[in-house]
Amino acid sequence: MNRRWLRAAWRCAACLLVALCLSGCWFIDCKPPEPTAKILVSEDQGLTWRSWTTLEPDEPWTGHGVWSDSKGTYYVLINLQNGHESRIYRGDAKGRKWVLEVDKDVPLRHLWGSSDGELYASGDLGCIYHRRNELDWEKIPFPTSDHINQLWGPSSHDLFVVTRNGLYHSTNGGMRWAVLIDSPEGRSESRKNSFYAIWGPSARELFVAGSPGLFLSTNDGGAHWTERLRAPSGLFQVMWGIESGAILAGDHAGYVYRSTDSGYTFTKYETPFSTRRERHERGLRAMWGESERLIVAISDVGGIARSTNGGQNWTEVYVEKNFIRNSVYGAPDGKLYVIGERESHTNPGGVWGPK
Repeated sequence: MNRRWLRAAWRCAACLLVALCLSGCWFIDCKPPEPTAKILVSEDQGLTWRSWTTLEPDEPWTGHGVWSDSKGTYYVLINLQNGHESRIYRGDAKGRKWVLEVDKDVPLRHLWGSSDGELYASGDLGCIYHRRNELDWEKIPFPTSDHINQLWGPSSHDLFVVTRNGLYHSTNGGMRWAVLIDSPEGRSESRKNSFYAIWGPSARELFVAGSPGLFLSTNDGGAHWTERLRAPSGLFQVMWGIESGAILAGDHAGYVYRSTDSGYTFTKYETPFSTRRERHERGLRAMWGESERLIVAISDVGGIARSTNGGQNWTEVYVEKNFIRNSVYGAPDGKLYVIGERESHTNPGGVWGPK
């Protein structure tokens, strides 16, 4: 009797185990895995945000860049969880149909489109790719293997690259590069001078920001540089210029510095992030502006804020502290996009340069 009872019990246990395996559900945790990345869209100038795309690669991923051309074709740059493989998908404005266009075994972090419609992807180890057409992304030669923090230019022929250790300029679409700033100190462990952001109204009038709280300007194309500002926080991560002539720089403590006289003087303004209790939640990761009436900034962790008076006052419009925001982008159709990743999957973020 006992043996029959034991056999029946074992059969019941085996059937229950098979049922659990087939259903993929365990008593301990029946919840589906959390997404590793997210893309948000705003259709009302940054007042409200919602999830945008159904892009679901076959592996966990982190989001780094969004860009759209004038025809409404969208491109999304992601890194897979291993951190060494990058993909670029091409899709429609609804975010429902995606085609894998680039799959590279290199860590690309930034997606940038020039004013004349050319698209570039850049990242670690001096890697830069230029989209010639949907079947051909050409690798652009670069003189160093430094990590690229930003690629930007007035046009696709006039390109500037900011790395941790210097600033480079090309006047022929990246075929040859000239060194504008070389910082040997940046290669030391202390990294006394490191560069993170660049912007300028022209190829002759440029502004470069970085660490330690460094803000430089030139009005002769980079032949001579003048130090304009030192931020107490020790690090400028982002910079943006708007049509009115104002220049905005965001630091690691969540403050925005605004200049209206080509960087000669600055006024410091608080953001909702600068008052956060946790230090790692304060830093400004990226910024985008259409005009004095619409500027959007994202923090390192969880926040999106907007300003309607040129960066002097800010209102937080979205909070989700478990996600790192990597870049913000304003599309030609007026929509705004923010792409990011879960906090545990963080990688160096990007910023989309001005049109």
